Order: sequence, then structure tokens, then C-alpha cells
Amino acid sequence: MLKFDAKFEDIGFYGDIRTPFTMEDFAKEGFEFEDTIRVSFLDRSIIVPYVPSYRCTHSGGTVLVGDKMFKTIPLISFHSNFVKKYRIAAFIENEDRNVDILVAKGIKFPITFTLELEEKKGYHEQFQVYNLIRTNNREDYADLSDEDYCNFRAVKGGRIKEGILYRSSSPIDPFMKRDEYADACLKKYGIKTIVNLNNHADDTQKFPNYQYTYYSRQNVLFLNTNADITSYNFGKCVLRAMKFINENDGPYLIHCMEGQDRTGAVCAIFASLLGASKNELIIDFMRTYENFYRVKRGSEQYYKIVQGEMQDNIASVRGFTYSTLDILKHPVSFLNFLDITNEDIKKFTDIMQGKKY
Repeated sequence: MLKFDAKFEDIGFYGDIRTPFTMEDFAKEGFEFEDTIRVSFLDRSIIVPYVPSYRCTHSGGTVLVGDKMFKTIPLISFHSNFVKKYRIAAFIENEDRNVDILVAKGIKFPITFTLELEEKKGYHEQFQVYNLIRTNNREDYADLSDEDYCNFRAVKGGRIKEGILYRSSSPIDPFMKRDEYADACLKKYGIKTIVNLNNHADDTQKFPNYQYTYYSRQNVLFLNTNADITSYNFGKCVLRAMKFINENDGPYLIHCMEGQDRTGAVCAIFASLLGASKNELIIDFMRTYENFYRVKRGSEQYYKIVQGEMQDNIASVRGFTYSTLDILKHPVSFLNFLDITNEDIKKFTDIMQGKKY
């Protein structure tokens, strides 16, 4: 059994808890990937898997991540916020993503956490579904078009007119080695207005040759949203994106880093607003898994990922909660709650149908 006292400053940027333990510490304790670990804290006890990536779970799932990119092993809730999920603290963010962390009533730090083995290879079956591997080498995807390689495509569904709204991985960040392909797609399809969910405007200065890209000459809204699509801040960013689209000419592009999670959530809300069916939303959402991870449409893995991802909860810090599927059934009510007017919604839906203003 491992035990530590988490201080307030051990709360990470995304609401994770940073443990003091390294992968070597876990190995000495006998913990291996795919094992399930019982994590006890306060009056709670949860069972979480030990995995090599935070992606090795469904949306909202909690994991212990052994990854060399982290100095120590964090306790993370994927697409969510651990301390918020377990009512330890709330994150209050402004539009610039400056964060105030408010400790919940009755919670006092430090908080003692204990970690003990629950079951060897207890997560094996789920690990086979979610242990998705993507490379950043173009030659590994020789069978894909440049558009599929950079996850560029038109958003379809409902009443969205062809050629109005697109999505992609980042056309400016070279980390995934897809930026030049995505930028070429922007030029090919005449994209004029871009919603960047991944960066601050100042971030562009660190990207080589940014000033020479097609992207740099277009209208861009830099939102730098967090990875917690359950946050109220994320919902407000959806509204800012809609208003920016309303104020600028199309065609339009939505992107984050991979063009997968944050982009997928925004595009699903937009498409549902235009009457997209559940099946249309699933096909668009899962196209990324086909492009990046070779998940075969119609396979058992495909449907298990659909089930896990589409059941994610989107909740505001004000206590207003919808499941994603409810949001997609009632997007106008969700957007009204986030303080957008029906006039703004009508203008947006008109634009997506190809009407000019």
C-alpha cells in the first residue's frame, strides 16, 4: 500500500491530483499497467486503472497515469476534473483561463490518499478497447489521403450546408507533423474564419514560419479552451465561437490540437443545433478514431468507444447538469442557459444553412 498527503498545491492545472510517486515507485509496489488500484480519500473509495495514457479510458473516467511526460503519476479524470468530480474543489475560470480554485465546504488540506492493489490485470478488457496508438509519421498512414491524415473534413449532419463548416487538427502547431497538410486544406477550401480551441494568440509566435501560412491571413478567434469539456468555461467558449462565426464570413474551421475531443464536442453541439441525427453525430465523431487509430467502423471496439464517449456528462459549476445526449436533443435550452439569445442562435443556424447576412 502507498500513502501520501495531498496539499492544496498538488492540484494540477486540469484539476488532477499530482501524487509524489514515480513509475519506479509503482513498480516496486508491484503495480503494473492494466492493474486496478483502490484509491481511498476522505470518506470515499474508488477503483481506478493504472494505465500508460490518460486516453486509456472513456470520457469522464478516472485513471492513474504512468507516462514519462509527467514527473510523477497523476490521478486524472479524462475530459473532466478530478477535484470537481469528487467535490473537493471547484474551478472558476475567466475567459483568459486564469483560474481560482475554491475548496469545497468542509474540505481541509492536506488530504490523505491511500493506494492499494485491487486486482491484477483487472482492467485488461477495457484496456484492449482504449489503448489507442497514433503515430506522427506520414509514412505510417500511406493509405490515407492528406485530408484524412490531418483529420480535415466537412462537418455534416442535419441542415448544415455542404462547404460551410469544417474541422481539423492544428494547422499551425508542428507537434503532430500534420500542420502543413491542414494549412494546405484551408487554402484548398477557401477557409476564411477560424476558431482555435487550443492556443492563445501569443502562442503563434513560437510556431516556425507562422507568418507565411495561409492560416495567418484569416480571421482567427483564439480561445485556448481547457480539456475539461464538462466545465462552464468550455460552454462559454462555445458561445464565443458562435458569436465570432456570426460576425465573420465563411467557410469556417474549428480546430484544437488533434481535432478530436474539444473540436468534436463543439462540432457535435453545432450539428445538433441544425438537427443532426444521433447516427450522423456518431459517424462524424468516430471518423477521428478511424483516421488516427485504425479503429474499424462496425467493429466491437468501435461500438464500445461510441458507448463510452457519447455518455460523457457536460456540467456547469453552477450546478446545472445535462448528459451529452440530452444536450444534443435539446441544444437550444443548453445554449439559452449559457446566456445566448435566440436571435444569435437563429443567425448562426441561418449561416450554417448558407444564408447570407
